[in-house]
Amino acid sequence: MNGKEETIMISMILAVHNNLSYTQHCVAVLQDNFAPDEYELIVVDDGSADGTAEWLKGNGVQFLRHEEARGIAAARNLGASAAKGDAFLFLEADVWLTHAALEEMVACVNRDARVGIVGCLSNCDEYGCGLFQDAADYEGYEGYKAFAQRVANDARQSAKRDCPAIFATAFAMLITRPAWFALGGFDESACGKSVGADVDFSLRAWQAGYRVVRAKGAYVHRIRPVWNGTAEGLEQETMCGRMWFKQKWGFEINYSCNVRTELLQFVQPKQASPSVLEVGCACGGNFMLLREKFPDITCCGIELDDRSAAVANCFGQIFNMDVETLDMPAWENQFDAVILGDVLEHLYDPWQTVRHMYRVTRPGGRIIVSVPNITHISIFDMMLSGQWKYAAAGILDHTHLRFFTQATAKEMVESAGYRVVTLASVSVIEGEEQERLKEILRPLLRADAPSYQLDAYQWVIVGEKAEA
Repeated sequence: MNGKEETIMISMILAVHNNLSYTQHCVAVLQDNFAPDEYELIVVDDGSADGTAEWLKGNGVQFLRHEEARGIAAARNLGASAAKGDAFLFLEADVWLTHAALEEMVACVNRDARVGIVGCLSNCDEYGCGLFQDAADYEGYEGYKAFAQRVANDARQSAKRDCPAIFATAFAMLITRPAWFALGGFDESACGKSVGADVDFSLRAWQAGYRVVRAKGAYVHRIRPVWNGTAEGLEQETMCGRMWFKQKWGFEINYSCNVRTELLQFVQPKQASPSVLEVGCACGGNFMLLREKFPDITCCGIELDDRSAAVANCFGQIFNMDVETLDMPAWENQFDAVILGDVLEHLYDPWQTVRHMYRVTRPGGRIIVSVPNITHISIFDMMLSGQWKYAAAGILDHTHLRFFTQATAKEMVESAGYRVVTLASVSVIEGEEQERLKEILRPLLRADAPSYQLDAYQWVIVGEKAEA
């Protein structure tokens, strides 16, 4: 690596299983973007049966091999055991990586010795957490290289070139040597493609005192990911990985590791050293971002799941208590913001809970609530078919005890004493059939009913407590 910031040796570890054409293309991309003396490349063939080992041997690429497939986690661990670098960049064969993108990832490590893992941005992510939010306006490989350079250049003009992340994804995941050996590598009990093993490693890193960040200037392109040559194979592996992760940790990746940016935008404290309470904080992803934005913030959370709370403890002070019978005199008038994201619908008495929240909100502070919308078009669609089917997730989640319209959710917040200052919604329409039904039903709505209630999958209500 050249440049002032790139002072560490990088070992690139590419673990592959079949999909030879992807491997060939990935190796060619790396050779195009990096001089041979800039990095160490180790390809680990996890029992491929498509000629991968023969091709690697014939092209002079350093490689290791499992004669029989043991899973990508085991293949990555084998590669790391032979690596000489100061940091290991784990790659998947469907990626395009530029010099500029890697420079931005390495810079994160050089800026902060606490950083143990660096992730990147991409056009495709198994978990949907590292997606590039702006328009990725490029075509083809050369277009990607120019685009990746622009992303890196823009980040270098920013005061903050990285952001914290609950986890990084192993299609392009940089791990420092100290963090790697402190944590003992990827968990080899993860099946097949080892989806979830990267999240598992990241959470263990946070708990061990390392930081996990995403480099804002590192953009990696992914070709259409497959497993054993098919998108269906990838879907099956992803499902297997999610089940493996839930069995190990006791919670869902996307549910408990989620960050609610649509709610955090309403946290606007007036104090120099603000405090926030989140009910149902899961793994504390919201606290992680709030601490980045407000360095002197105090974060308190209520979380009943001990395993999620163990992760959230990395970002705040977590309590296991029944919010419906909350009795914390020390909290009265303490919090600049109280967040209840998709919590109230699970409670027997959400109205009493909001009154509890009013007592702990500081005068001038806010409550930020999100609840599912029972008047969404999908519910009408179901009822017109004579159905009311509960599901594992969604508006009719089988754990939901209460249901809200925009009017009743607003009334609940106001009846506790807050003045509602924002009514917002998150809209979801699934398919042309729902769109057609919506157009049929819209003229039938009462004049005082918001026309957008059929689109709204979720309501967001922000209330303020009057100044003393």
